[in-house]
Order: sequence, then structure tokens, then C-alpha cells
Amino acid sequence: MENKNLPAFPIVVEPGTEGQTSYEGLSKREWYVGMALQGLLAARGNDPNYTYSELVDDAVSTADSIIEQLEK
Repeated sequence: MENKNLPAFPIVVEPGTEGQTSYEGLSKREWYVGMALQGLLAARGNDPNYTYSELVDDAVSTADSIIEQLEK
């Protein structure tokens, strides 16, 4: 599994159930997108020059840039 698809907050299943990690909830990429979108909305959410679609695209690009830097 790629780093960006690993869970942001993994839940470890107790040993005795084959000691596996359960991947539930948001991926790291989804978490970073949400955090970036929160900042973008706070900074530009009321600006009529930006659509929500553009803000989401910017958030996804930001998250992908973060992941790229972390993987170096």
C-alpha cells in the first residue's frame, strides 16, 4: 500500500486476531486534503473569484505536494 493511502490514524487489532492492522477511517491523503481545504476556505472562502471546485482542486494539489515532499 502506498504511503498516501495508509491510514492517518490506524487502528491496531490486538494480537490474538492474527496481529493485523485494521485500516479504517481516512487515508493520509484524505486527511491532508481536508486540512488544506480548511485553510483555503478560511483564507479565500468568501472570495467570489474562487469556486468551491477550484478550492477543492487546490486542496488536492496541496495534499499531493505534501505527500511528495514527505516521500523524499
